[in-house]
Parts: sequence; structure tokens; C-alpha cells
Amino acid sequence: MNAKPTRRGQIVLGTIIAQMGLGTIYTWSLFNQPLVYIFGWSLSAVATTFSITSFSLAFATLFAGKLQDRIGIRRLTLCAGIVLGLGLMASSGVTSLLGMYLLMGVVVGFADGTAYITTLSNLIKWFPERKGLIAGVSVGAFGTGSLVLKYINSFLIAEVGASHAFFYWGLMAMIMIGLGSTLLKEPPTHTANGKTAITYGTRDFTLGEMLGTKEAYLLFVIFFTACMSGLYLIGVVKDIGVEMAGMVESTDVV
Repeated sequence: MNAKPTRRGQIVLGTIIAQMGLGTIYTWSLFNQPLVYIFGWSLSAVATTFSITSFSLAFATLFAGKLQDRIGIRRLTLCAGIVLGLGLMASSGVTSLLGMYLLMGVVVGFADGTAYITTLSNLIKWFPERKGLIAGVSVGAFGTGSLVLKYINSFLIAEVGASHAFFYWGLMAMIMIGLGSTLLKEPPTHTANGKTAITYGTRDFTLGEMLGTKEAYLLFVIFFTACMSGLYLIGVVKDIGVEMAGMVESTDVV
């Protein structure tokens, strides 16, 4: 009996759900001031956490493809979601900056980057004829996740405190990414009669081959300079609104 063919809409839905869970890391700036107040750390020291998260996210993308080849997109996304969720939940018990850097920074960032890049690239492979559009859908879902959870995390911080909010945040992110992973699957390369079902028109490069091209370094410089300012602002945007624009806690979330 032939297996039931996978609907591409299922892959889109799974990717959107997972990406929304992954995008919740962009709510980090909500936690800066509460952590400064609770532990007496400096704002710059707390904000450094998100810098480490961003670096770990980027670093993870170098190895995520190999991991996907070994265990598959569904299992990899599920594992990344579990690690990300546990990292956030464990952050609720942190009392030192080093612990925050390791858990929220390294662990959460690496897990987020692993699932982010692989779910994005996997979705693009399902739609080789609409790469730009479908990439926008995935990245848009990532951003939407932060927009939605800003309100939830803001409520949790006000009601249960920043430390406990990490726990519930991790639980929600884990559920979303795990749920999305159940709908994911690699695109077929051949049909039952042996004909190619989906073709890409380009060849894959290994990490070593990629690093041997000048285009890789040019793209790195382009993305680094383009993203650096935006990522920095994301990590401190709430503090800018409160301290420089005079916004109150209830409005700066928007």
C-alpha cells in the first residue's frame, strides 16, 4: 500500500507554528529591567545575555544542516524545541549572570538557531518555485511569535515575576515547537515511478566548500552589518522606550 502523500500546506502550518515558538526569544527586552531590579545587575550586563543568544543562534546554523541529515527535520526540530524549552525553564532558577549567559544565552540560542534555519530551509525546499514568498512566510511567523508573546510575557512578569515567567515561557515555546515538528517532513526527491518530484536546480556545498568561496565571506559581511543594529535594538528596545522616550510599562510592550 502506498503511503499517503504529504500535503504541502501541512508543512507550511507546521513551520509557522514552530517558527512562532522560536521567535519568542525576541521578547527578551521585557526581562531586562525586572532582572536588574531583582538581582541588582547592571543593565548592560543583563542586556549582554541577548547578545550571547544571538551569537549562539548564528553559530548553530553552521552545524544544523548536518544534524538534520543525520536525524531528520522532524526529530531535530522536536529535540531543539525540548532543549530550548528546558533552557528557558531552567533560567527561572538562575541567580547568577554566568548561569543566565549559559542557559538563556548559549543553550537557548543554539537550540533556537538549529530549529530556525532547518525549518526555514526545509520549507523552501518544498516550494522551489516560490522560494522568496515562502521564505517570507517562515520569517514572518518568527516575528509574529515575538509580537504575540510580548503581551503574554508582560502579563506573566507582572503577575508572577520575571523568574517564574521564564518557566511558563519555556513551557509555551516547547509546546509550540513540538507541535509544529509533528507536521514536518523532508520533501520527496522521487515519486513511486522513480521520476523526480521536486528539483532544486542547484548543488549543495559542504561547510568546507562554502568557506572556500569568496561569496560566503561577502554574504557574511552583508548580513552582519545589516543585522547587527537591528539585533542590538531588539535586545534593549523596551529600555529605550522607558528611559529615553518616557513610555510607561503598559504601552512599551506594543
